Amino acid sequence: MLFRSITSSLIAGLYKLIIPTTAATLNWHFKIFAMAGCLLSSFFLLRTVIPRHVPLRILGFLILTTSGFQLLEPSSDVLSATLLSLFFIAVCRRWPQIVAAFFLATFGLCKVELTLSATVLSLFWFLWEWRQGRSKPYLTVVFTALFLSLYLAPAFVLSGSNPLSSDRSSTAFFSAYRDFMRWHQFQLVPPSEQEAELAMRSTLFRDAPTFRDVLIKHPDLYFDYIGVSAARSLPKIVMVFKFMTIPFLLVVTQVRAIKENKFLLLGTILVCACILLPAWLVIYVRMRYIAKVLPLVIATTIACSLELAQIGRAHV
Repeated sequence: MLFRSITSSLIAGLYKLIIPTTAATLNWHFKIFAMAGCLLSSFFLLRTVIPRHVPLRILGFLILTTSGFQLLEPSSDVLSATLLSLFFIAVCRRWPQIVAAFFLATFGLCKVELTLSATVLSLFWFLWEWRQGRSKPYLTVVFTALFLSLYLAPAFVLSGSNPLSSDRSSTAFFSAYRDFMRWHQFQLVPPSEQEAELAMRSTLFRDAPTFRDVLIKHPDLYFDYIGVSAARSLPKIVMVFKFMTIPFLLVVTQVRAIKENKFLLLGTILVCACILLPAWLVIYVRMRYIAKVLPLVIATTIACSLELAQIGRAHV
């Protein structure tokens, strides 16, 4: 089976080559490494997209550091936030495309589900470079695909032609459906988790062993499920973004007015959609999923709010 996080496994291996650790201390070393990387990359992202307003950079950094999400478990979620910030820093600062593609591909393999986000961002990056009239925009996709292939090659060799063959979507869906629904059955004492899932799969979903079968054969049950999933997800999103929720939504509604930070804003919207929508449709949005995009959302909201304020002053 493919590593749940190829990136984390590679970094942990390289870290052990440089700094000797034991099995008991490696996790703590990696937590400190991921936390430091998240804070440093967030600081430089804020410095990149907010070049002049130092107080607002400090405010954005304080919002992130006081959230405590840099201490999340597993550390691969924190590491993915670091790499996502580094990708946007590389693009905004016009670093060589191969460097930005390296950060993007490495971000995409922090978790299997992030591969979709990396692919969509790569295509959006190509379109952006092409529309800006920059030379060789196709290299954005070529370099990203090259790094993804290099990372995945050992998995294909060890696991055959389909290293992603484990049906994680079905496992996630059925466990979430069990947790959502078993407390609402007409029983005085709900069964245990294992008993509830076995009973559910042998009755409601006896003809739908996979998530795909559920979508085809039981769309009514699935629509009920995503309604409950939305009710679970929305409070988590508000709890993470807190008072940044409304400013970010207001900035999104003004996307046509944004010019200087348009790549940053559109890229943020895309990556949020690619991370949060699949989570909502398959399981539900957990707080650690949102933490992957928190530094990017904070930086984007402040940078775009400043640009909108400048546009407003210019029209007064």
